[in-house]
Amino acid sequence: MSGDRRAGRGRTVGLVVLGIVLAVLAVAPGLVGGDPDPGVGMEDQGVGTCHDYPTVEEYYSPSDTRPPVPCTEPHLAETIAVRELPADVASRDQRPSLEAMQRLGPSLDCSYADVVAYLGSDDENPHWFVTTQVRFPTEQEWADGERRFRCDAFTAVTTGIDRPIRRGSLRDVMERPESAAVRPCLAGPEIVPCSRPHDSEVVGGEAPPAGPERTRFAERVCPEAVAAFLGDEGEDLVAAVHDTAGGRAFCVATIRSGDPLLEGTHAVQAGGASS
Repeated sequence: MSGDRRAGRGRTVGLVVLGIVLAVLAVAPGLVGGDPDPGVGMEDQGVGTCHDYPTVEEYYSPSDTRPPVPCTEPHLAETIAVRELPADVASRDQRPSLEAMQRLGPSLDCSYADVVAYLGSDDENPHWFVTTQVRFPTEQEWADGERRFRCDAFTAVTTGIDRPIRRGSLRDVMERPESAAVRPCLAGPEIVPCSRPHDSEVVGGEAPPAGPERTRFAERVCPEAVAAFLGDEGEDLVAAVHDTAGGRAFCVATIRSGDPLLEGTHAVQAGGASS
């Protein structure tokens, strides 16, 4: 599967799930409303800082000056990159208008590739349920010469009450059991985080359409991928190609008929079974 297709998938899945929770997330990257009150500036909100937005206004503001929170506490977002704005934008004396920032946000270098590098995911250990959001300097910061933007990652893990939220850092999370919250699993035909009950864990890429390539994928490619994915932890799971509710098919490590549902990830990358 190409990087572009994976990028689209990651952003789309994140936005769909988040849209269910927040209802209006389709305006991503979330640039509505005015600036927040003066607080902590861009220079003190670097890579690895975590952020919570108790109000809708703060969530959709184009800028963020709320003090960061420890990543061990509940939060919505984590900064994964801080970069310079394009020269044609940075050269302006005044910060772009809200409408201009809405148009500019999706074109900035804050992408699926950044999430892959930060989380430690790859083709064999894919992540889902994570998307990105851009934060611009406030008007005052712009007047003071700040010309960087913040690239934040946020997930669709929820408290079960009202909004997406998580605990713990996303940095290199794929190497830890808590990566189950951002790994894709199947509960029947539905894609769910592996932290929830499931019968299969997605391994590697999407299956080809029906035909000889699909047969080869199912009989050779998928079993080899599952064996590498599980290491010594997979004696109770078998390789299969499962269809999803969206009409797509993936290589999965699945339970045998009649076995209890799973929770957590069996990925050897994350330390094996974490249920």
